[in-house]
Amino acid sequence: MDIGESFKISSVKLEEGVTPTIIGRDFVIATLAAPTVMKEPEKPAEAEEAAATEDGKEAAPAAEGDKKDGDEKKATEEKK
Repeated sequence: MDIGESFKISSVKLEEGVTPTIIGRDFVIATLAAPTVMKEPEKPAEAEEAAATEDGKEAAPAAEGDKKDGDEKKATEEKK
């Protein structure tokens, strides 16, 4: 088997009593294709943050609801 190879109905052994709906020609049922790699699009917040840091600016601080678990502990320790 090679990439780009097509498989036709004549190469498949069908069970007894099974007939293809297309009769009279040897049609392609599958083609072996190379795998593709898709790059995930950046999330809008990540894109803005990356653009801000590339411009030499610091990223905006996280909002109250955006803090991570470790950030909450730090904030509590600072208040002491």
